[in-house]
Amino acid sequence: MNSTVQCLKSVPELKSALSNYSLSARSNNVDQTSHMLTVATRELFGELDSSVNAVSPTQFWMINHSSEGVC
Repeated sequence: MNSTVQCLKSVPELKSALSNYSLSARSNNVDQTSHMLTVATRELFGELDSSVNAVSPTQFWMINHSSEGVC
């Protein structure tokens, strides 16, 4: 998962979209799982950008894991 997160983090358009993502987007017909995963990804990228130490993607992993099979 680490290499996937690092690869996604290197996409400028994704980082820009995540930084512009509003918490109020939940009210705009976005399902709860998608909203939670988007917020967790944004927070994880923020942690990775601001930390010089290893970052544990616990929240991101838990939401990603809980969303498996939800379609």
